[in-house]
Amino acid sequence: MSYEPRMRGSRFRRSAAKKSSKEKREDHGNQFVYQEEAVVDPTQVSERALNAVLHLGNQRFALPPFSEHFQRWMKDLTTVLTEFETQLPEARDPQYKDEIGSVLTRVQENFSQRAVKEQNLSEGISKLQNSLNQRETEITRLQNEQKARGRETRRRFENSQEKLRSEIDSLDRKRLKMLRKRSSFIHRILHRSESGIEENTKTLEAKKKALRTNMDAFEHELEKSKIENEHDFERLNAEVRTLQEELSVVKGNTVDDALEVRQLACQELHRAIEQAKSRFDQRKQTDSTPL
Repeated sequence: MSYEPRMRGSRFRRSAAKKSSKEKREDHGNQFVYQEEAVVDPTQVSERALNAVLHLGNQRFALPPFSEHFQRWMKDLTTVLTEFETQLPEARDPQYKDEIGSVLTRVQENFSQRAVKEQNLSEGISKLQNSLNQRETEITRLQNEQKARGRETRRRFENSQEKLRSEIDSLDRKRLKMLRKRSSFIHRILHRSESGIEENTKTLEAKKKALRTNMDAFEHELEKSKIENEHDFERLNAEVRTLQEELSVVKGNTVDDALEVRQLACQELHRAIEQAKSRFDQRKQTDSTPL
């Protein structure tokens, strides 16, 4: 009996169908996921709050105005206390709330008073500075007007002097010509030559006198303008000195950064947190003690 070997071929394999995304989500949802609840360490929570409070108590503010610094500082302090109370709510007993509330209220009132004083000082400085600027502007205006009047007076004076000198020169030439001209017999009889020369001389002397008078009038007008403005300059300069002194005094009354107030407040907050944590530990120990 003959044996015919079976033909061996490749084994039929059923292709694995890919799971749909929906099936994957269902499988994932059916899986049990164990998540360990985060354990809060009360000591670490209180230590972070205590360190943050001490840091805020020693924080310095660079430059005024301090109103914005006060607001930011209060916001940071409130954030620290909120984190402590959120992570360790059992420590927020009535005594803690009273102590914290009292400190925050007192600090906020102090900051509000300082903000009002700082605003008043700022408005006072601005008002004084504006008044000072107005006086200085007025002084500059008067100086410019005085210089403009002086230039105009000098221009009119020089034009007048030039005209008089031109007339004097013309009269001088005319007189010289008359003196050199020989008078005729008829002219000598009629005294016309002497009369003309005499008239010319009188006119010439009048012009020279007008030249000197014009110079005196010019100097008098300049001096008059100076005297008229001198009173205004003295008044304005006196007001400027007064305003500068007042401005110096007001600037010296600036508000400080309330470091001592903030340090004292943070010391009290530090003590309140420590005591709240201590009371919490005592309650916890009492609750865990078997009866």
